[in-house]
Amino acid sequence: YGLFFWDTLAQESEAVGTWLDGRLLVVDLAGISMMKAKRAVEFFGKQSKQWPEKENPLPDGFHETVIINVPWVLERLWSTAKRLFPARDAARVRIFRAGDPAYLVELQRHTSLDQVPPRFGGSSKAPLSSFM
Repeated sequence: YGLFFWDTLAQESEAVGTWLDGRLLVVDLAGISMMKAKRAVEFFGKQSKQWPEKENPLPDGFHETVIINVPWVLERLWSTAKRLFPARDAARVRIFRAGDPAYLVELQRHTSLDQVPPRFGGSSKAPLSSFM
């Protein structure tokens, strides 16, 4: 996956004539439950055992991560947990509660809304599968 990730980023950079310094990852936590969160933590725990020195090999592949529809308890947890991450990595994570208008402002810093699926507040006509 890692090789594919970087190879497609290089191809896309060549197509637009400039180096793209990473991808924007949007994570929607609408409908998250404790059970789903527990399964995600277990999955990433298993996956991290495969990473060299237990460190994700692609942290620089994502220019920024935007997490939307964040429940208040996770917002509080992140405000504490981010101190455990390197400042550079923590600064690349933006979290927004449900309905926060600042989310769309942040999103437009990276792309125009006609490139974003309606599910995430945009107006793109492309099927959601083309964004994954």
